[in-house]
Amino acid sequence: MGPVQIICGGQGSIVLRARSSELLILPQYVRDLKKLENPKEFSEYFLGNALVNRPARKLFTAWLRKDATVWPRLYKTIHEQIKDEDFEDQSSDDMEKENKDHQSIATKEEKTVVK
Repeated sequence: MGPVQIICGGQGSIVLRARSSELLILPQYVRDLKKLENPKEFSEYFLGNALVNRPARKLFTAWLRKDATVWPRLYKTIHEQIKDEDFEDQSSDDMEKENKDHQSIATKEEKTVVK
C-alpha cells in the first residue's frame, strides 16, 4: 500500500486518501485540532471526535498499522499548512447568511403586523 495522502481541502477541511478510500475531516474539527499543541491530546481528540464514526476510526487505525508516518504528517499539515484565514472566511460567510435569514424573517413579521 502506498502512503496515505493528506490533502488540504477547501474552507479548512482535510481529506485523507489511500487507494480507493477517503476520510473527510470537517473544518470545525480541524480548527479544534489546530489549537492542540500536545501530540497526545491531538491524537486523542482526532480519534475520539474528528473521526465521527466507528468505520472511519477502523479505517484510520488500519492505515496507521501500514503507514507509521501518518500521525506526524497529519499533525504537521494541520499546524503548518492550514491557515486561520481558511476558517475566518467560512465563519464570516455563515454569519452573513444568518444575518440575511434574520432580516428576511423580521421583514415578514413586519408585513404581518402591518396587515
